[in-house]
This record gives sequence, structure tokens and C-alpha cells, in this order.
Amino acid sequence: MNRRHLLGVVFITSSMGCQSRPHAAADSQSASLSLSPATITRLAKAGIPNCTRVAAYAINRRVKLPSPNATLVIDGTLNPDRHPLEGRALTDRQVNAFLDATTGNEHTGTPSYCFYPHHSIAFYKADGTLSSHYTICFSCQTHSASAGKFVDQPDFKALGRLFEEVKLR
Repeated sequence: MNRRHLLGVVFITSSMGCQSRPHAAADSQSASLSLSPATITRLAKAGIPNCTRVAAYAINRRVKLPSPNATLVIDGTLNPDRHPLEGRALTDRQVNAFLDATTGNEHTGTPSYCFYPHHSIAFYKADGTLSSHYTICFSCQTHSASAGKFVDQPDFKALGRLFEEVKLR
């Protein structure tokens, strides 16, 4: 990567701020990782209609015990303490692993309900707008979803493996 390109990337990233729509790099990334019709249908059955891109984020990295209200979306905009800024686009297989862990069967676990979230999954529509999000606290094994039909007790081990695979845990 040459210096001029790197400076352009730094400028675009720093000027992006806290937007609900990812920038062009995320749009080009989502084109290369487009979801199959079967996965889009499965997302719709899980209560996430019109979703064409799913991205993972690490959130609240600067705060050890964030507010329970510090989910992926705060006051209508994306959490400024998120990484990466545009999210890590999930593959078809990874989206299905997420759905396997969060829909269908309840899993065993004893949540403590502290809810200091540090991870989130975002669901985007074709126009790049955020449709909904699923926020996770691995410490106490609880979650919050803005929409969707998810079980009360998801498979947190499977979710942990997913975030490890995308290098966000």
C-alpha cells in the first residue's frame, strides 16, 4: 500500500465519525461477502427481514464495565467505541453459525444479568442502513436484541467461537 493511499484511508476513517451507514469500503466488502438467498430467507424467518449484510463488532473496548445502555446503537447512532468502524462482514457460514446459536433450542447457562456488553452483531439492509442489532455480554452470558426471534439462552460457547474466528474476542 503506497503512502498516498494510506493517507487517504486514514483521512476517510477519521472523518467518518459515528454514522449509521458504513462507508464505501464496507459496501465493497459486503459485495464480496454477499449472503446466499437461503441465508437471507433464514434471517427473515428469525425476524430480520431484508438483511443483506451481517457484521460483527467489538464495542466499549475502552471501558471495563460499560453502561448496559451502551449497546451497538446509542441515541440513534453507532457506538463511537466500536471496532472495526465498518464492522467485520460475516460469511454465509458464519451467519448460519450465529443463527444456530441464537434461534431454535434453548441452551443451558446461568446468566447473572450484569450486562456489560463488549460484542455485537449488526444486520444491514441492501441500502446500507442498519436494520437491527444483537448485543452480547460474555461475562454474565446475557444478550439484548433490538429485533428478531431469538432464544432467551443462546449457545454462548458457539458465539464465543464465532467472535474468536473473526478476531474480535
